Amino acid sequence: GLPAGVTVNTGNGLISGSPTVSGVFNATVSATNAGGTGNLGVTITINLVAPVITSSNMASGNGGQAFTYTITANNLPASFNATGLPAGLSVNTGSGLISGTPTVTGVFNAMISAINTAGTANQA
Repeated sequence: GLPAGVTVNTGNGLISGSPTVSGVFNATVSATNAGGTGNLGVTITINLVAPVITSSNMASGNGGQAFTYTITANNLPASFNATGLPAGLSVNTGSGLISGTPTVTGVFNAMISAINTAGTANQA
């Protein structure tokens, strides 16, 4: 009954990890010795917090050549966005992949975002 990304150390009983989902989880913990096994129901709540962008704030490419850049973030982003991209580039809002072939050259001050129900992270 543990959330995905969380495990139990059967030697010392430590429950730890980096949850990959949020929600309320009803787990059963147990301990065993020569006298038997004891069980206890435990409710584990994993709250969602706003994403934090972890990808670089710099990217470069060449006009007329294929370009890729991936927006990465922690805290379970549900979608991504980008504005101010050079002509020829687009963002996949599900994966955060910015790709395409730029048809112009120059310096572009794009804004990237990572979004979940707890909030939005923006990075220039």
